[in-house]
Amino acid sequence: MKSILIKDKIMKKKFIFALGILLSITFTGCDDEKEVVGEWDPIQITVNENICKSSTFEVSADGGEYRIYSKNYGELWLNAVIEEGKRVWPEEYDWSNYKNIHLTKEWYEVKYDNSNNIVVNIHAKEKESSARSLTLNVECGDAFGSITLLQK
Repeated sequence: MKSILIKDKIMKKKFIFALGILLSITFTGCDDEKEVVGEWDPIQITVNENICKSSTFEVSADGGEYRIYSKNYGELWLNAVIEEGKRVWPEEYDWSNYKNIHLTKEWYEVKYDNSNNIVVNIHAKEKESSARSLTLNVECGDAFGSITLLQK
């Protein structure tokens, strides 16, 4: 009878020990919300050293060159170019070869430079003509974003 009581005490100690390990494994690392899969910080899209606070960046009516990159992630992957609400790329180009994009249209040009920045050259517009917009949809791994270049 005494050996049964000793075995019972040993079993209780083993159970409490195993339960403690299980609870510590279960709750390890669960206090940081950023560790949850699927939650990514928004891409900080930067245009010519200016971190964009909104998804629209006003460009000069005189045109110019605009270098677009991510401040908080690595290289941006361009996955769509939308002109005035109409998708113009990648339908017309080879999606698997996005780094070699050299999209030339009537009033703009889009390409990558040697530093893997997206470079957009926008031509000057006539004073009387209406505003025009160019939207770039980008991603960095599982983080997505877009920037609209608005020329008034």
